[in-house]
Amino acid sequence: MRNIVDLNQPVLFLGIADFVEEFGAPFPLGVLDMFQLSQHKAHIIFPAIITGNEWVLMVSTSFFENRDLSKWSIRIADEHDAEFGRLNFSSISKGEQVAASSEEPKGASPISIVKDAMFTIIHFKIDSLVNQPGRYVVQSIYDEKPTEIGSVHFHYQKSQSLTPDQIKAIESDANSAKAIIMELGCKFCPTKLKAYTGLTRQPELEREGCVWQTNLGKEFQCECGKTNYSLEYLRESMHGMLLKDFSRDTSRLGYVRRYGHLQVCKIVEDYQTLLNTERLEPPVQKFLEKYPILLSRFNAKRLYIKPNIIGKFEADFAIVDSRNQLWLIELEKPSMPLFKRNGHPTQALMHAYGQVTDWLHQYNKYPGAILDTLNLKEGDIVSTRGAVIAGRSAEVSHKVLHRHLSNPPYPNIEFMTCDDLGASLLELSKKLA
Repeated sequence: MRNIVDLNQPVLFLGIADFVEEFGAPFPLGVLDMFQLSQHKAHIIFPAIITGNEWVLMVSTSFFENRDLSKWSIRIADEHDAEFGRLNFSSISKGEQVAASSEEPKGASPISIVKDAMFTIIHFKIDSLVNQPGRYVVQSIYDEKPTEIGSVHFHYQKSQSLTPDQIKAIESDANSAKAIIMELGCKFCPTKLKAYTGLTRQPELEREGCVWQTNLGKEFQCECGKTNYSLEYLRESMHGMLLKDFSRDTSRLGYVRRYGHLQVCKIVEDYQTLLNTERLEPPVQKFLEKYPILLSRFNAKRLYIKPNIIGKFEADFAIVDSRNQLWLIELEKPSMPLFKRNGHPTQALMHAYGQVTDWLHQYNKYPGAILDTLNLKEGDIVSTRGAVIAGRSAEVSHKVLHRHLSNPPYPNIEFMTCDDLGASLLELSKKLA
């Protein structure tokens, strides 16, 4: 790549990254992390939101320092040569940042510049929408002479219908969306369209003029005729946005939270009342099935209720977490005695551990068969773990519990009391207050 830049091409488009940041010491002493840098990006909806992405250029430092930057710009165009964005360097002095202009210059990001002796890395964001899938060409224009320096392909990845385990996982996420709203508009006239999705329809949003995903028409056409979007992709796949993490960037999206802090407090309060009045497991199991948010500490991507683990084996819950670990969870009654007077686990607790150990053993013997029952592929899971949820926190001294957790009988099986589910949820929900 050095030879290409030195000989003929002083500017190259490297691709689009999720984010760019220096790691450790400043570049070039430290690492410049260009996470998920690629010239191919898949999106489940179009118009696609790329506001958070970084466009990355590699420029010969001699070009950057010795040319008249007022004559230099970067142009991005679609397959029909319709301009998508243009970045002008006219106001930049060699060590400064400059605002990037685009189709919608409002809120444009400054250009960031990282230099060493031979190469300069320039990365920037564009506050714009990608109208449709296809190839977008990046040109370097110097002294009005354009040169193609690369391209990026935006691909459409259709979202499948949400499965029951995905729906339960969404319901278990304290930060999940009850509804996601996307507003389309024209910058030349006041025409607007608000599309929304959710696990269920929201009459209050529809009264405000929002259109339910499957009720969208074929296209959005503004009154002045200058803006046109196909609505096919939103109609087919907008529900897939419910599976996305919007903690980094929610620009261009309205976001109605599924849970508020007061609602979470009420769920935990009702759960504690249940634990104080019920001694058996089935009522607790039913409550967790109704309010899977109590399992939020597991960061579920998929959450299965009473999954079959080869024939007679049946876990209470199975969870695929955000790290692609498969958790097999055993729920026991809140009245279970946990530890003897000497602090050692009771026979009942060790039996619960043994149950989970049997499941993990079955998984190691027949992973393919178990994954098939969960509609998972081998590549979906990187490791397996177990969890035992049993008993009450008030019946265990801190010293005994600390010793047990510090030296667990099975390192790959986590233990927690029934109360721990409520306590951990309350801690998470403080962010919602």
